[in-house]
Amino acid sequence: MFLILTDLLLHLFIRKTPDNNRYLNQYLLTPYHLPTKSTAAILESYNQNENRARLVYDEICGWRPAPNYSDTDSLDRYNHLGVRVSESDEKVYSPGRKQILLIGDSFVHGDEVAYADTWGAILQQNSESEIEIINLGVSGYGLDQAWLHLTTLLSEYHPDVIIMGIPLENMLRSVNILRPISSPASKIPYSKPRFFVRDDSLILLNQPCVPPPQVTEILLDPEKWSLWQYEFLYNENYRESLFDFSIYFSMANTISLYFKERERTFSEESEVRMINLKIIEGIQKTAETYGAITIFVEIPTRYDLWLSHLGQNQEQAAFLARIGKDIPVAKTTEAFLNSDLSIDDFFLKTHYSRAGNEILAMEIAKQLTILKKKNEEIQ
Repeated sequence: MFLILTDLLLHLFIRKTPDNNRYLNQYLLTPYHLPTKSTAAILESYNQNENRARLVYDEICGWRPAPNYSDTDSLDRYNHLGVRVSESDEKVYSPGRKQILLIGDSFVHGDEVAYADTWGAILQQNSESEIEIINLGVSGYGLDQAWLHLTTLLSEYHPDVIIMGIPLENMLRSVNILRPISSPASKIPYSKPRFFVRDDSLILLNQPCVPPPQVTEILLDPEKWSLWQYEFLYNENYRESLFDFSIYFSMANTISLYFKERERTFSEESEVRMINLKIIEGIQKTAETYGAITIFVEIPTRYDLWLSHLGQNQEQAAFLARIGKDIPVAKTTEAFLNSDLSIDDFFLKTHYSRAGNEILAMEIAKQLTILKKKNEEIQ
């Protein structure tokens, strides 16, 4: 009886969307439903406020920051290339200075904090004056988009180092095509490119990316879309059960499927793992054509840090070790856990606070120092 009563009580804390998706706090519970109505509403809002949208449609990457965007109510400001800058910064490239490009998702971009509190800006503040750090991070990106975004901007820059970073669990984005399926709550109503492997080579799909109005049409009848078979994230999370009325059951099922998803991400046979390793290899080769060094930075989420604290994050550690066979990796988890601060002190809502970004900047600076010494020894 107690379990029944508490289950009924939990229903009071459930938030439902127009598509009947259920959230407990910020967590989406199974079964998922295609966010057709929500996506249509977001698109309508975008159309009504087109000149004020921070992220705009891009046929190559799916979306990108709006050039020259600046909002007094927002922490974000972008130059004419759509690159995040400080209020006083409009530079594109300063000849004679070594240049470091940062690529990745919202943790690289620095969501939730002012530009000065991003790890890129902190790294700049603590670097020598002849080093220039450019933040090409974009909210919601997968590594595939980060790579494509990099290639569209390389004509504007001359990098000596390219640092890529993304929480490892977000590598699932590289096998996603419709962003509303990956993260309905992010309110990004666009599609994105998606690589798959054929004969050991990467093949690019959804290029150019379908325009926003078609995303809603696809969600209404996805089986008719020729690329639907490649939407990796339409999976058992959408399967309904006779017990879905129970919040306890949905919570348990959501947790169980989350760990299955982690296993699919990090297992050696995983398509997710294979594609992301290929993308990392592609980024490295792109960097080499410009004579640049590539570094991968570990970006642990709050949940990653708790798992590591409990000694339960071996899959990610093994994946990082695999990445480290090919390129230098700035590992950061140990620095977070050895700090006098609590794990929660490193985060705001979802992303890093300044304290969290300071840890990343510190560990990256150590990796850059190691590479500099190695280069001096070679010379």
